[in-house]
Amino acid sequence: MKKNILFIPVLLMLFLVSIPVYSQTSKSDQILAYISRANVALTNNNWNSALESVNEAQKLAGQNIAAFEIIRIRSYYGKAEFLTAKRSLDSFYELNPNQSQITEVAPYASMIDDEIQVKKDRIVELENREKEAK
Repeated sequence: MKKNILFIPVLLMLFLVSIPVYSQTSKSDQILAYISRANVALTNNNWNSALESVNEAQKLAGQNIAAFEIIRIRSYYGKAEFLTAKRSLDSFYELNPNQSQITEVAPYASMIDDEIQVKKDRIVELENREKEAK
């Protein structure tokens, strides 16, 4: 009987200690699932779905990380929302990305700047045409 009396509190303590570990693992698994879903969406050019998934991952994580911003950069670029992509790029660099992440994002940095410049040039061209038409 004494063994059973000691066994129950020990079992209860083990159970209570395992709950936070399980919930943390489950949370990490959920975050990874959202990131995986976002990457599949990017592969399929489903930019909005990628953004929704990465936003859910960030909510679960409780913070922003460079990997989340990479998905945003690629999504906004794909949607041709270049100013928003530029803001995500700026956020990305503030999150202290590792060298591999910087290398992955490098082509987008110049492509985003190029696209923004093209839009600015178009605006100037349209303004000049309007002035000439008057």
